[in-house]
Amino acid sequence: MKAMFYWGEGGLKKALSKKVAIATLGCKVNQYDSAQIEEILKKDNYQIVSDQEAADVYIVNSCTVTAKADQEARHLLRRFQKVNPKATLVLTGCYAQTQAQELSKFPSVHYVVGNTLKTKISELLKQPPKLYIQNAFHAHELSNIPIESFPGHTRVFLKIQDGCDDFCTFCIIPYARGKSRSLAPEAVISQIALLVKNGTQEVVLTGVSLGSYGWDLSPKTSLASLVQKIEKETSLLRLRISSLEPEDVNEELLSTLENSEKFCPHFHLPLQSGCNFILEKMKRNYTTHYYENLILKITRDFKDVFIGTDVISGFPGETKEHAQESFHFLENLPWSKLHVFPYSARKGTPATKFLGKLSRSEILERSQKLRELSDQRYQSTLDQHIGRSYLSLVEKSTHKDFQKALSRNYLPIYFKSSNASLLNTEIKLKVLSHTQDQLLGQMV
Repeated sequence: MKAMFYWGEGGLKKALSKKVAIATLGCKVNQYDSAQIEEILKKDNYQIVSDQEAADVYIVNSCTVTAKADQEARHLLRRFQKVNPKATLVLTGCYAQTQAQELSKFPSVHYVVGNTLKTKISELLKQPPKLYIQNAFHAHELSNIPIESFPGHTRVFLKIQDGCDDFCTFCIIPYARGKSRSLAPEAVISQIALLVKNGTQEVVLTGVSLGSYGWDLSPKTSLASLVQKIEKETSLLRLRISSLEPEDVNEELLSTLENSEKFCPHFHLPLQSGCNFILEKMKRNYTTHYYENLILKITRDFKDVFIGTDVISGFPGETKEHAQESFHFLENLPWSKLHVFPYSARKGTPATKFLGKLSRSEILERSQKLRELSDQRYQSTLDQHIGRSYLSLVEKSTHKDFQKALSRNYLPIYFKSSNASLLNTEIKLKVLSHTQDQLLGQMV
C-alpha cells in the first residue's frame, strides 16, 4: 500500500489510508467540487467515509450565500470536533474564501482553504495548518481534473463554468468565485464520455453563471454550441441544465434545447423580485416584462416543462407596496416551484449600505407568504400530471419495496418494485396520485 503523509502533533507524519469525511453545503457547483476533491483524495490513498462516521480528517465545503449557510458550516465543524477531538478539520468553499481571517480565529479549524486551492487539499494536508487563500480574481482557468463517477448519485453534476461578472448588489459570490471562466468544449466532451463509460445516464451542466459559458475561451463559444456538440458527439441519454440567468437565455439556446433529444425540459430561472424598482436596486439585467415574455415563450415551446425560480424577500428598500407588486406578478406567471430566500446581508456587498432595511420579523413574514404561494402552485403542478406517463430515471430504493425515479421534466415519482436492477435505468411510469410533495405511479 502506498505510504502518504499528513501533518500531526510533532510535525510531518507517515500514515496508511487515513479516513476522510467530506460534508458539502450549498449549490450543485459545490457538490461537483466535493466530488473532485474526493477523487483526488482517493488517488492519494485516503479512505473516504460518510460524514456521519468517525474520521481522521473532516472537510467542510462551505457556502456563504446567506448567514444561515455560514452558521451551518460552523455547526458542522463543532460537531466533527466532538465526534473526534483529535481529527484534522478543514474548511474550504465560499465561506472560507470570503471570511478567512475571521475563521482563522475559530478554535476548531486547522486548515482554511480558499476556492481556488480546493484541488490542492491533499497536498496542503502535508503542510503546516494555516490559511491557504489566493485572490479569487487571479484565477483565469477552470480546473480540468476529471471525475470518473459521482458517489451516491445517478444524476452527475458537471461543472463547466465558474465565477461571475455580474455583481448583483446583494451577492457575495463573485468575490468568492472570481471572474467567469469556462471549461473547454473538448474537455467537457471527454468528461461526459468518461462518465457515460462508467454508467452515467444523466449529466447536469452546472456553473455559477452558466449562461456566460464560453465567452472567455479562445475562440469564443456559447452554451448553445456546447449543447449541440454534446448532442452530436456523446451517447449520453439525458442532459439537464441547472440555473440560468434570464438575460442569458436567447433564441439560439432555446432553439438548440427544443431540438435536442437529450435535453430534459426543466428550467431554473432566478427572478429575485417581481418589482422593477427592486430589480434595478439589485442590479439585475432585465425587467419583469422581459422575464414574463421569456417564461411564456418557454411554456409555449416546451411540452410538460418544469420551471423553477428564486425570489428574495425583504430586500433593503422593499416597501409593502413593492412586496405586493412582486407577489401579484408571481401569482400570474406559469412557474412550477418557487425557492424563497429571506434577504441576508453579506459583508462587502453594496446592498448592506442601502437604506430601508427591514426587521427580521418583516422579512420572515413576507417569506412565509411566498412559500405558501409556492406550496399551492406545486400542488397544482402535481395535480396536472395525474393519469399521464413519463420516462423516468430510477434513482434509489426507499422503504417498503418502493423506488424513486425522476422524470425528464423534474417530477419525483415513487413506484412499488423490489427489482434492484432497475436502478439507473430509464423506464416509463404512469402517475396515479400524489401526496403533498411527490407523485405515486406504476410501471407501464
